[in-house]
Amino acid sequence: MAKDKPWTKKEKQTFIQLVSKGKAVDVISQALDKSEDDVFIKLRRLGLEVVVGEKNQPTTTSRSDLPKLPSVENVMKRSSAAQ
Repeated sequence: MAKDKPWTKKEKQTFIQLVSKGKAVDVISQALDKSEDDVFIKLRRLGLEVVVGEKNQPTTTSRSDLPKLPSVENVMKRSSAAQ
């Protein structure tokens, strides 16, 4: 299986914005032109939980007690350290 391209800085920023708005996984994947699997992997790597929302669509959050998302800089540092 071929490895996907690394996420660009702009893709990471967009991802974080969409997650912070609680957008559904399918919406995020379409906005970033990434597979839903890629989105799930990125969520898992960031320690975020995926839950099923009202319309049976996986969403990135439905709880108000989730911790504040890390800054783009911290996510990039973690991402580059993992490669």
